[in-house]
Amino acid sequence: MGRLKLLMAIHLHQPVGNFPEVFHKAVTRCYRPFVEEFASQEGLRFSLHISGPLLEYILDNHPGLMDTLAALVKEERLEMMGGGFYEPLLATIPTKDVLGQARLMDEFLREHFRASARGFWLTERVWAPSLPARLEGTGYRYTVVDDTHFLYAGFGQEELLDYYMTESLGQPLAIFPGLKKLRYLIPFRPMDEIIEFFRSLRPDEGFVGVTYGDDGEKFGLWPGTFEWVHKKGWLRRFLATLRENEDWLVTSTFTEFLDSQPPRGRAYFPTSSYEEMLSWALPARAAARYDELAEKFDNDESLKPYRTFIRGGLWENFLVKYPESNLMHKRMLLASDKVGHGPEGLTALYRSQCNCAYWHGLFGGLYLNHLRAAIWANIIDAEQAAGRGRDGPFAEVLDVDLDGRDEIFMGNDELWITVAPHLRGSAMELSLVAARFNAANVLARREEGYHRKLREAAAEEPDEGDDEGFRSIHDMVKAKESHLERLLIYDREPRYLFMDRLFADIPPAQGLLESDYSELTPYFSYNIVERGVAARGREARAELSFDAQGIKVSKRYLVARGGLEVSYRISCEGDEPFVFGVEHNLNLLASRDPEKYYRLPGEKEGRSLSLLAEYDRTAGFSLVNRRDGFTIRLDSSLAARLVHFPIETVSSSEEGFERNYQGSCFVLLYRIEPGRGPITLTQRLTVEMHG
Repeated sequence: MGRLKLLMAIHLHQPVGNFPEVFHKAVTRCYRPFVEEFASQEGLRFSLHISGPLLEYILDNHPGLMDTLAALVKEERLEMMGGGFYEPLLATIPTKDVLGQARLMDEFLREHFRASARGFWLTERVWAPSLPARLEGTGYRYTVVDDTHFLYAGFGQEELLDYYMTESLGQPLAIFPGLKKLRYLIPFRPMDEIIEFFRSLRPDEGFVGVTYGDDGEKFGLWPGTFEWVHKKGWLRRFLATLRENEDWLVTSTFTEFLDSQPPRGRAYFPTSSYEEMLSWALPARAAARYDELAEKFDNDESLKPYRTFIRGGLWENFLVKYPESNLMHKRMLLASDKVGHGPEGLTALYRSQCNCAYWHGLFGGLYLNHLRAAIWANIIDAEQAAGRGRDGPFAEVLDVDLDGRDEIFMGNDELWITVAPHLRGSAMELSLVAARFNAANVLARREEGYHRKLREAAAEEPDEGDDEGFRSIHDMVKAKESHLERLLIYDREPRYLFMDRLFADIPPAQGLLESDYSELTPYFSYNIVERGVAARGREARAELSFDAQGIKVSKRYLVARGGLEVSYRISCEGDEPFVFGVEHNLNLLASRDPEKYYRLPGEKEGRSLSLLAEYDRTAGFSLVNRRDGFTIRLDSSLAARLVHFPIETVSSSEEGFERNYQGSCFVLLYRIEPGRGPITLTQRLTVEMHG
């Protein structure tokens, strides 16, 4: 009988902006125990990729782990893999940044491990056919993708061994197919099942390579896995089993295998990722239909041979599904263009490209507002370092989010806004430069495919698995609190600032919270009065206009030293009164933090951001963030009815369905009587930095 060479690529990552306590827990309960257990088993080899944010944390906080890794590299038992240092999706950033991120990773590996990466970890296995050519000059010889990529290209399961060669514009790259079956066996199933699978791949003679590539968080950080993998000894048994079967099952690094074995053949792949990612990227209802269809193919023996021709979307669908992600992505590209003319701000730019906050699948990702806040903080840092606002106020008309419609990007050295005339004349961005904070970083409530599972499973007891194995997190349906299904409310559109609305009468507060109300005109779109928006003296301004159903509104944005002023001139030619609403969605990242609250004019005590409330005849509000040291104050020249409520979403996480605070909505409502001539309204937003 022949033998197997087992090629293991383990990927360890924590995103830019994650909490220090999460980094600490991940290292102490997962990464360090895994590495130390592996180090204790002499002769075993594997390949490891550690992302830049995690490498920086380990270097500063766990030098002993760095020493262990360096020793394994020196003994040639561990091969360090390269890639983008701050874990970007390589297919979604400019080529100059791909090369810059790879260079930063190589410099770190050379300095701390005396090693140069021969291969790279493909973030989330998001593949684009152009990648080999874009990586020219990095020295990378190989990467690992999922078997899904090969199956989409027409390969059969029996062909998913060893490695294949691909190329782009003459730049070659070896591709190893990571087996999905192994991803679901390791570390969730007992040894006999895993060894039996390896035996099924064993050739009659010679060597074949079999690849396992997956996230290291499965080995202690996913719910229940610390108990299963370490306390109950799964990892120790697994490594011991590999040692016991070394006569036919040999561990190897990828470079060692490349140097000793020729490729199995040639392969080209479509734009793709692992199967679950392609399902998550679809719109909720399309994802539900896809899952139903895939299940039919999985359960019907006559259809199984054709299962590989059923596929979901592509990663870029997240930029359609979540406008908030798309805006971050396009602002990151603007920052890249500005930073690209000099070295200033490169590190901040690269940090802003960390992929996790740009999408959502099984875990929090985009739904975790602190991760989005970190992306925005680094975009602000990068642009500020490259001189944004340094030469005085600016105002540019350009298609910021690349949706085919112009926005106005304007500001000074204190504050930047992106105005969308076609989206109710709203400000999609409110970046406070000194605070490194985009206060408009609010995620709208929208339907997710898994919400159906939450409704169905709300009353069910979770299955905790058994002693014969541990259930993969892909199979779990849990909720971190009861009755989360009551929060499944969906917004009609994204949530920004200065979003203007027209109502026949004062809408009920509960209706605004539940997105259940009617408007005189459901689509409120302004025109730019003059496309040649420019800075004037010490101010940047933009003029907009709206005219429909006998109602005319002129709207002016003015950015000056000390804040932002938005003024309206509202005229009504009809006979019926109406209500003019200005909606502000702002995010302080937490609704139940005693250091974060709002106040009404003249008040000293704070009010909770977690509750629905309404007030008669108020002239604005203040949003206080003592933890991060700033207050956002909005003053209205006219008294208004004010409605406040939290924007809360329900998302999936490692530990089950959970409530996430995404921001606070403040709606100022003004009753406009006909026949009184034009109404002038001014709202002034100012920012006070504490200390």
